[in-house]
Amino acid sequence: MNKFFLIAFISMSVLFLGAFSGSFEDAEKLTVEGKLDDALKVYKSILDRDSTSARAYRGIGLALWTGGRSDQAIKFYERALEIQPELVQAHTDLSIIYSALYQHKLAIQYAEKALQISVDITNQLNYANVLWRAKRYEDAAQQYQKVISYNDQNIDAYIGLGSTYLALAKLNDALDVLNLAIKVDSENVDAFFNRGVVQSKQGKYDQAISDFQKVLDLQPNYPEVHFQIGYAYQLLKRYKLAINTYQKSLKIDSYNAVVYYHLARCHALEGNINIAKRLRQKAKNFQEYNDHIEEARAYINKYPDKPEGYMRLANLHTQRKEWQEAIWNYQFAISVDSKS
Repeated sequence: MNKFFLIAFISMSVLFLGAFSGSFEDAEKLTVEGKLDDALKVYKSILDRDSTSARAYRGIGLALWTGGRSDQAIKFYERALEIQPELVQAHTDLSIIYSALYQHKLAIQYAEKALQISVDITNQLNYANVLWRAKRYEDAAQQYQKVISYNDQNIDAYIGLGSTYLALAKLNDALDVLNLAIKVDSENVDAFFNRGVVQSKQGKYDQAISDFQKVLDLQPNYPEVHFQIGYAYQLLKRYKLAINTYQKSLKIDSYNAVVYYHLARCHALEGNINIAKRLRQKAKNFQEYNDHIEEARAYINKYPDKPEGYMRLANLHTQRKEWQEAIWNYQFAISVDSKS
């Protein structure tokens, strides 16, 4: 056991106070139910009986990751793989964690390793998703197609392929795939949302609004849908409706620079020049912040073993009082720095 893992293990000991016993099934059920501290106690009791249980270390990693403690989770996943290098679930989980952390090279490596161990449909789909998040869209499209060739009812693969074609500006292909997705699942909000975006880009604004309204009917707080409806109204020159809809979008995401920009544009077209100026300045300020976020993420992807990128990201999240994200990145900075 290396010293960094030992430190992480000791730091978790406060969660394991008191006698606790149970099975893997108990721990996994507790994790699904969100009773993470209890799940951790069960896994610890399993390790007390068998200190070389890779499944238990992976379970602790999963519980920590579920609770938002990715930096600590990674150490337990690594320990699981030291014991059992072919533990496919650990490779898959780490690919998702690193992808969420914008460390795409590592994410792809773990996803590929999972596929080498097992070519089941779950790992095939995860590999496609990891490629998509890394913006390797052509590769992602091929992988989604492979999943569909194995299972032509896989809704996630259809949505992934549709969103990939959308990213590649292959709008007709995207529309065809998303129509198939809706045939597979006629109430899938992601399918309707993506089809709405495609139709908006094709100039079919009324059809797009209809799809977006379907999303709202199914999931009222779906991210971005109010913005997309507002944008369609804006392109139809129905500026008052666009303004009202953009304002609804800002109630969900009050820092969205793009929404502020378009809201400013609509107010300007309605003759509300002073309001438009104020909103434009807000859009500029938020966009500068977003640019700094993207720069920090790009730095992390390029230099995942340096603490500076995590520190930059943590400081930026602190500015917006996004405390949990700030804490995660400060913890990663400390963890990375301790290894250098």
